[in-house]
Amino acid sequence: METSLLADLLLTSIDQGKRPQLTIATRSMVPLLRPGDQVCLGPADLQALQVGDLIAVAAPARLLIHRYWGPTVVAGQRHLLTRGDRPLTFDPPWPADCLVGQVIARRRGQRRLWLTHGRGRWLNRWLARLSALELRLLSDSPQLGRERPGERVNLPSPWEGEGPGVRVRLIRRAFLTLATLLSELVSLR
Repeated sequence: METSLLADLLLTSIDQGKRPQLTIATRSMVPLLRPGDQVCLGPADLQALQVGDLIAVAAPARLLIHRYWGPTVVAGQRHLLTRGDRPLTFDPPWPADCLVGQVIARRRGQRRLWLTHGRGRWLNRWLARLSALELRLLSDSPQLGRERPGERVNLPSPWEGEGPGVRVRLIRRAFLTLATLLSELVSLR
């Protein structure tokens, strides 16, 4: 199905008060969202979005669910800045009309975790902070340079020898381990 048609159907469904569900297909938001998890979309108000909220945007070839990092202006127009938790690059800025909805809940198996309140909101906020801190630490790495929205970053291969690449891999592994531990502890309750 064409992405714009899917986005229109989802927007219509949300406008009718329904909460459409989508299945996650990539690892860009691990550990909060894993392939096979289902997410529930609700309405997204541009004025009410907070840094760290998960949003769905209609990308040219797919629907993308990433973390919202704030507004930016491109050619005098408001755009959305997004990034997954695993990639160390920001997505290209999205025009505001690409916004489809806000992720309000995650379902993994029979367990639902609301991301708009309670322990799910707490977890989502902490994972956003960890993701921001990881990016900040690694943006000083000689391998990464200064990260800017829309730029690609080439991380060293995990099989390369010693040096700065080892530091990057260790930091990434430590942050993923901490994020996974937080996610598992919240999910156990």
